[in-house]
Amino acid sequence: MKADTATPAIITYGGEEIPIVEYICKTTKKEMGYSSAGKEAVKAQMAAIYTYAKHNNFNVKSSQHAYDASFEFVGSDIYNTCLEYLGMTTAEDAPVAKYVDYNGAAANTVYFSTCAGKTASAESVWKAGQYPYLAGGVSSPEDPAPSDFEISAEEMKKLIQTHSDEIVLSDNPAEWLEVVEHDGCINQTCGYVTTIRVGNATMKGNAFRASLMKYKIRSHCFTVTYVA
Repeated sequence: MKADTATPAIITYGGEEIPIVEYICKTTKKEMGYSSAGKEAVKAQMAAIYTYAKHNNFNVKSSQHAYDASFEFVGSDIYNTCLEYLGMTTAEDAPVAKYVDYNGAAANTVYFSTCAGKTASAESVWKAGQYPYLAGGVSSPEDPAPSDFEISAEEMKKLIQTHSDEIVLSDNPAEWLEVVEHDGCINQTCGYVTTIRVGNATMKGNAFRASLMKYKIRSHCFTVTYVA
């Protein structure tokens, strides 16, 4: 952890310039709230929020995290904790944020509300070796909350063909998708998908979720069931 003596007063989020206290408070409110978390957990979330923004040169897309634009933050517990985290007595003081440093630069402190039993590695999500400190495998005390997503064979075929016209599908939709390998984070039959076969092609589970499925499923921890 380092103190950022060049902490900016403004962060750009979704193309809009937002004062740093407002940005951190409204992001914290949407991501975790306050009542059951406790001050130190909230401060840790704020450090992750700031570090993530710094990693992205203080210009964050609105699609990259949650944000409660309507939160009346002034005077709230989150507001008071944010001032403490930034080393400020009042909102007029100069902020000095603490951030997570990795080899001389802000780490990529991705954060989220719920995971599937344990965290996934950056290698399984993005490029291998890009973020060695995001090794995954950290257990979560939460009970995973599974969700179901249903899609017709016709819609699935359209998504696959839109993704790549080189993928060949058989006449039997039951043969189109097969989870080849996963990490077993839930159990022997379910985990973060490392490899999935789509027709005659294979891809990473997160590529299937993001590029092919257009984020229609919540994560790359999933199973596939065909219903005739």
